[in-house]
Amino acid sequence: AGPLLAGVMGPDLNHWVPCIIDSTVKLVAVIVASYVQALISAFYSGLRGGRLFARGLFNIAAERGWMEHMPDCVASKPFDPDQSYLDEAVAYPLAAAGFYVQLTSGFALALPWNILLLPLSLVEWFLRWQVYT
Repeated sequence: AGPLLAGVMGPDLNHWVPCIIDSTVKLVAVIVASYVQALISAFYSGLRGGRLFARGLFNIAAERGWMEHMPDCVASKPFDPDQSYLDEAVAYPLAAAGFYVQLTSGFALALPWNILLLPLSLVEWFLRWQVYT
């Protein structure tokens, strides 16, 4: 790429070729790293959201006595989410759905939320700018 860029720029601007190549490579690396970090954050957010929902759902079900009506093969008595796979059976499909929604939406907020959360989005953009520069 260096000789091609040097030929395009001409002899007067040849001294800028290494700087342009270096800056372009760094910019591409930052963009790729940002996208990978967004993927990691979306995956973790999906897992955390699914686990929080499942834990809350089974806490409400236990408080209302619904877990006592479940067969012993599904939920032991008294129900302990740390000793059961039932909460994971609810959490992980929700986590996968949450990750899929974030991935297909391009990590952007939907219409009513993007307006309501615009101040927080501005803060996020400012923080990203501070990290990237």
